[in-house]
Amino acid sequence: MDWSNYFEAARKLGPNPFYSELEPYLGEPGRVVELGFGAATGLGWWLDRGWEVLAIDADEGMCDYAREVYGERGDLEIVCSDFTGVEWGEAD
Repeated sequence: MDWSNYFEAARKLGPNPFYSELEPYLGEPGRVVELGFGAATGLGWWLDRGWEVLAIDADEGMCDYAREVYGERGDLEIVCSDFTGVEWGEAD
């Protein structure tokens, strides 16, 4: 699939507007899962607020882009897979 039109539109829109509605209810930063992060604008939103992010997207191009933008950092794990291929581990 050609994601170029989606990608450019999503980058221009920025993070999901729902995040600003959600923010007052979040509490202290912890770990968040961003499924299908696409243009990666939401990743920055979470990271800027001190959250650790598990970012999952099935598109290799989107994963490469996110790695390029955010580089290697301890508070971000990028997994290129659909959600069924992720090792979820145990929840607290």
